[in-house]
Amino acid sequence: MSSRHYTTGAFSSHAHRLDDDTYAAVLNNIVVACVDCVLTNNGQILLGQRSREPQPDWWVIGGRMLPGENFETAAARHCRRELALEIPPERFTFLAVASQVFGRRAQPPQENGCHTVAVTMAAKLTDAERARLSPNDEYRATAWRNIAEVAADQQLHQAVRDLAADLHRRRAAL
Repeated sequence: MSSRHYTTGAFSSHAHRLDDDTYAAVLNNIVVACVDCVLTNNGQILLGQRSREPQPDWWVIGGRMLPGENFETAAARHCRRELALEIPPERFTFLAVASQVFGRRAQPPQENGCHTVAVTMAAKLTDAERARLSPNDEYRATAWRNIAEVAADQQLHQAVRDLAADLHRRRAAL
């Protein structure tokens, strides 16, 4: 199932990188729209150990959406940027949506935290794609873990466990 993405009228993104002070003010006042990517292969899920806030621990790949992007395109962009992996947008399917509030964030003042709404998209990787993964410096490590074990691992964030449980229920995504 593909996501519903509507564009009314002519739209061209005017997004540009904000300076740190402006972005900090934005984070204090909005909920950030994100797309997370759950990548699977042979009954396993890819987790990345993030090197920075808001969750410097095991998580899935992903991040902010850009204006005008649909979920699948954002997921493909994150896989390209974070893993050097080209996955066509049409291979992603909707898995879940979650509201996530973090007590800390990467941008100063870190203790102000942030709030995201993450749409999670899933894609099954081939063995060749799995072998080509090349994580960027946002991750200290990556690991392939059994989906059922991730769902039960109390050391992981509840959001990650819930995504694994969603996958386990949807055997077709494995």
